[in-house]
Amino acid sequence: MFALNKAYLVIINVNTKYLIVEPIDYKSEFYVIKVIDKLVNKRNIRIETIKCDGEKAFISNAFKSYCNGEEQRYQLDKHTIKFKAPNKIKLIIDDSPFTNAHKCVDAVIRTLRNAFGQSQQRMTNNVLMQQMVEWYNNTPHSSLRLLNPLYTSFDEETDEYLDKRQSKYIYLTPQQMQDDRDLEWQYIRAKSMQLKEIQQKQRFKGLLSYKPKNIILIHTDYGK
Repeated sequence: MFALNKAYLVIINVNTKYLIVEPIDYKSEFYVIKVIDKLVNKRNIRIETIKCDGEKAFISNAFKSYCNGEEQRYQLDKHTIKFKAPNKIKLIIDDSPFTNAHKCVDAVIRTLRNAFGQSQQRMTNNVLMQQMVEWYNNTPHSSLRLLNPLYTSFDEETDEYLDKRQSKYIYLTPQQMQDDRDLEWQYIRAKSMQLKEIQQKQRFKGLLSYKPKNIILIHTDYGK
């Protein structure tokens, strides 16, 4: 993410929506590795998989070697800087311009820009940026919802009354999800069940039984 002459590396946990924004001097492999190494070694954030686009820093041999667990050395001002990940990191590079795989990052960048408004100058202030990231991580996220165990529906007459007392869903913050592994796994299981239900509906409609050379008629509705 760029703001005037300032660059930031934006990282988001796809499960918890936990956001990390780190300033970088330049979008080269050295600065990307430096940020990742800081997270895994100094902040003790375990990273098992990185999914990124086709930027040169991500597809460089040095970054791939770092993710493989190999030590990387750089010579700066007569000092040798060493980077080494504590565990191997699976690297997935998706550089297709038609994919929605990075929509989480794109969405959060738009959120940050909208929060700062028209002031690009304020975005270059890292103190203000980290304050904005903290607010984001401690604000309930619309996608991080779990069924409320206290919500009970009896019949139509009491539904309206119960809705006023207890919400059907509990909305969590990215910070809550990041700090509680049980909540994260509960969220993953809920999404997995949702995916299975969608796949089951597709099977009933025969959408998963197509084979090569099948002829499919597609109707596009432009009425919307």
